[in-house]
Amino acid sequence: MALNEHKQVNRVGTMHKDCSKIMDPVTFSSSDSYIPILNWTDYPKFYSFSLEFQTNERNGILAYILGAQNDATVPANSSLVSLSRDFFSLEIHDKFLNAYINLGSKYSRHEITNERVSSGRSHQVSVVLNPMQAIIRFDQSEEKIINFDNANNNDKLDLVGPLVIGGIYPSHVAPPSANPSLRLPPYFYSGMLGHGFVGCIQDVEVNGHYVNLTHFAALEGVSGISTEICAPMPDQCDLGNCLNEGVCLDGWNRFYCDCSSTGFNGPTCNQRKSCFRCIYFHSFVEKK
Repeated sequence: MALNEHKQVNRVGTMHKDCSKIMDPVTFSSSDSYIPILNWTDYPKFYSFSLEFQTNERNGILAYILGAQNDATVPANSSLVSLSRDFFSLEIHDKFLNAYINLGSKYSRHEITNERVSSGRSHQVSVVLNPMQAIIRFDQSEEKIINFDNANNNDKLDLVGPLVIGGIYPSHVAPPSANPSLRLPPYFYSGMLGHGFVGCIQDVEVNGHYVNLTHFAALEGVSGISTEICAPMPDQCDLGNCLNEGVCLDGWNRFYCDCSSTGFNGPTCNQRKSCFRCIYFHSFVEKK
């Protein structure tokens, strides 16, 4: 209206029009969903990525990148390869945003903000990575700089990709018979527990270029991905309940059950847990 000199608007000073193409938001409706963006060989060097997310789920993987193996003494077919490789992840754990970094043998966790990010509100996070440090900015107001210990020239973050958004790439949780060099490191808790992101992600940008998530989702044939409106529906526990005294928790347009205080598991605490260890422990106590 100002640029068009609308009569209801008074303009003071000089104004310029600058428009950017914003990609449609993508909803992850299943913790099994994932979107691999690209292989880093498509770029001369990996510099940065950013995204906007919205969820009310307690846990979820926003993004992660596997890196190169640092310890040449570990055989390529050894199960220890996943521990000795570089790694970076950005994930929500217990409603807080954390970054996990490994330089081959120096794994560390960093809390990005003291704000609980699983509130249903929209948040922005941007990550700049180079071999010596990570710079992570949250909501354009908080910035965390993580300097790597470069006393040894080998202590550099070497990531090879792909950048995986919202979940786990299937080959990275391969069975023991598969290639060990592709497995996720065991300290990547969200990955090992299958805590994929459920909620909305939009405006993904890699090295200053917007990325069309739906395009890469279609290439992979991933299910549980849609372009529905990014808005949480309230009171999901009214739509279903948990059995055997499980606790119902509202999720992103779904409900899920906390079965930890029951003798059951499953989606609705409907499956009785195996009690072999319980019986063994009980017998041992009686014998003592």
